Amino acid sequence: MEKKLKVGINQYYNERAKEYEELYTLGGATASIPNPESYKNEAKIISELLKKFIKGKIVDIACGTGYWLPYYAPNSRKITLIDQSQEMLNECKQKIGYLEINKKCKLICDDFFNCEFEEKEFDIGLIGFFLSHCNEEQEKLFFDKIKKMLKVDGEMWFLDSAWNKERSKVRDKLGIQERELKNGRKFNIYKKYFDKSDVQALAVKYKIKFDVLHQGKIFIVFRGVFL
Repeated sequence: MEKKLKVGINQYYNERAKEYEELYTLGGATASIPNPESYKNEAKIISELLKKFIKGKIVDIACGTGYWLPYYAPNSRKITLIDQSQEMLNECKQKIGYLEINKKCKLICDDFFNCEFEEKEFDIGLIGFFLSHCNEEQEKLFFDKIKKMLKVDGEMWFLDSAWNKERSKVRDKLGIQERELKNGRKFNIYKKYFDKSDVQALAVKYKIKFDVLHQGKIFIVFRGVFL
């Protein structure tokens, strides 16, 4: 991916950090999803899934503001949270504080591809809206890397953006998109969307068993283990 585009994505998330969670907590409409309650409703569904199934030693890749942390932290032993946006991690750090879980959390501000980990270190990798910003080369690097990081029976949980007819009216499934913040600043980001057929293609390509646990208007959640 071009350096200029990568820098732009990081700037976008740095500046969006303060308003990032508003769609989940307050509701609202976007260009592709006009129903103001959709984000709130689907966020509740995902939070229940994480609360039920996420446990052990966790690596949260592209953790952002740590929105999902209150739901999975109670059942987690150790949590490593990675994001290359310092402003996003600042928001996340505040959550860690009021949840009083500082002792079991480790924050890393860096590009995931630059980070080093022990082999077979984690029970679960939680990957939120990261794969959708990876081009094909980065996608392969990601799966090669996380395979080494996870225990033999370790799980990958992907939370990402769902592709559907409603989104296809205003978005391309893959490519450069313009995003605008509340202050009017505009950024170009690389973005792709996923449906069940895309998940199956990933399963075949990287020898993974995937289960799609949720596919809504906004989000898709799929869980996988390497074969």
